[in-house]
Amino acid sequence: MQKHTNFISILARQPILDRKKNTFAFELLYRSFPNYINRYPDKQDGTLATIKLIQNSMFLMGIEKVTGGKPAFINFTKESIIEGIPNILNPKHCVLEVLEDIEDSPELLAEIDLIKKKGFSIALDDFTLSKQNQQLIENADFIKIDVLATPFDEIYHIFEKFKDYNIKFLAEKVENNECFKCCKEMGFDYFQGFFFAKPEVLSCTDIPVSKLNMMNLLRIISKEDIDIKKTVSIIERDPGLTYKLLKLVNSAAFYFEKKINSLTHALLIIGEKEIRKWITIVALSNLIEDNPNELLITSCLRAKFCEYIAIDVMPPLKDEAFITGLLSLFDVILNMPMDRVLEELPLSLSIKDALLHRKGPLAFFLELVKKYEVMDVYKIALLSDKMRIEKEKLMSYYIESTTWANYFYQL
Repeated sequence: MQKHTNFISILARQPILDRKKNTFAFELLYRSFPNYINRYPDKQDGTLATIKLIQNSMFLMGIEKVTGGKPAFINFTKESIIEGIPNILNPKHCVLEVLEDIEDSPELLAEIDLIKKKGFSIALDDFTLSKQNQQLIENADFIKIDVLATPFDEIYHIFEKFKDYNIKFLAEKVENNECFKCCKEMGFDYFQGFFFAKPEVLSCTDIPVSKLNMMNLLRIISKEDIDIKKTVSIIERDPGLTYKLLKLVNSAAFYFEKKINSLTHALLIIGEKEIRKWITIVALSNLIEDNPNELLITSCLRAKFCEYIAIDVMPPLKDEAFITGLLSLFDVILNMPMDRVLEELPLSLSIKDALLHRKGPLAFFLELVKKYEVMDVYKIALLSDKMRIEKEKLMSYYIESTTWANYFYQL
């Protein structure tokens, strides 16, 4: 087996404080890896940065964990708003931050109107009197003013002009205590800047996805109706996609009390409209990444092998068997204990029992697969006899599973 490579995804967060210096929210900021410094990278496309930020914060780390349950201010470009990307987020936990002088259009204003009706708050960034869009202002909940770049007399005029609007004012670039006191006296509600904290960089291990699988998913969502069966057939052969889908279903945006027992179940929960957005975000975020390594191929092999065994001895468990095999190496891939991996995934108790406690029939399926990988003939014989599987069938299942897993990572 090849040496495992960690795939790192990062972002930064900077606190936004109220007048009593209590943390009100965090602004989430895109950062690149590996050659990054703690600032926005040069020549970075804004829309792609937003998409990668959402993937890292939502599908990998969990926005609620990144912000401690406080609101997250996230920058959005005109293109990302028109594409409906914000709708995949939870309006209770996210504030859409847009440039106040963003070039408007009927499509943009219509989408912002829909976003507001869904309960999202909007913040206008880099606000000045010389750059105004009245329709955006009427939808704004926050106005952010760069107090280093904006003269104090202009700030007073802004406050006077919009005093009758239901808008909160946020001072950016608060660099010292004197500036903080001055901004408080002027009437700012919230404050952000190096005086309180520099952006804090957070990182986690990402799971890459196959470019071939992403291209196939993009073809599927380009059609008028999504073929759920084909979509599942692609996601189930890609551990990275499976993990990100389960994280999405478990997020606050799609809170669901029942536990997931199949990928079809997961897709039906989020619905066709959100499937399109999720695939778009993951595709754009990952098409520039390297292909998966040997650990991911082995995960796929285990998934298919477990599925074959279940079909042979206990068909109703075939979907859960597949997911059990697929996730069986995620503690190694993510470099964290399996209990931490599973606590963030909405899986059935039988899957968790198999992976955490080696209990139940799913655990027997997985154990047989593991023994087959190292060709432990004695244990293979014991387990296959116990499950009443013909040893000749096991060889066929292993060869077919190996072929199935390797096929999708040849390109």
